[in-house]
Amino acid sequence: MAAKSVVLVPGLSYGPSLFEFQTQHLTDLAPCRVVQVTDHRIDTFVDATLSAVDGQFALIAHSGATLGAIALAARAPDRLSHLILQGAMAKPLPPIADFLRGVISDIQGGKLDESRTAIRTPALGTGHPNQAEIERQVISSQHQVEAEDLVAQCQFIVDNMDQMSNLPKISTPTLFLHARNDGYFDLDLTSEIAGAVPGSQLVVVEDTGHLMALEQPAALTALVRLWLAADGVGTR
Repeated sequence: MAAKSVVLVPGLSYGPSLFEFQTQHLTDLAPCRVVQVTDHRIDTFVDATLSAVDGQFALIAHSGATLGAIALAARAPDRLSHLILQGAMAKPLPPIADFLRGVISDIQGGKLDESRTAIRTPALGTGHPNQAEIERQVISSQHQVEAEDLVAQCQFIVDNMDQMSNLPKISTPTLFLHARNDGYFDLDLTSEIAGAVPGSQLVVVEDTGHLMALEQPAALTALVRLWLAADGVGTR
């Protein structure tokens, strides 16, 4: 099943530049497009994503955006050729929900920069030789998301956190990518989610935190290319 395009969806608080490296290095397979969560309603996200591209497409989603990707895969399997979920979410996580409600309150109280810092601090791994440059890229990506969209993204996760019933409905070839040093989600959680998707595969990527697209961009891109090329994505 060949895709005509690749859609990438950044997670909470990150803009299109999160996937800048990937979009540059996947275009020989298929055209790439970044779609963002801008509304708290999951059906709105699904409809907007399906309308953003024509025909079959591969979907790559990060963190909170994986909730929308799971819902889309369950609802419109005929539109997806491949599904790649990094930092996947799918089950109720009360501490995360409480944290995000606090972020919403802080943003509405004028603490936008403090909220961005609170989100990225546990997300960003440490010890990279180019740590300062990675952090600069992360902050730059966060500044691409306006306050109202960040609030919508927080509410999107809170409202749609339980996608467990949709996991067994996914028939698209699905790859789960777990960051070894993920500051939000542990391997047991990712393994549980992946285990509920028939035929899915799980790969653990070393030396990266939750923001694999910036911390280990070449490794992420290589894994994506392998997964997409397996069934001829981009063949005309």
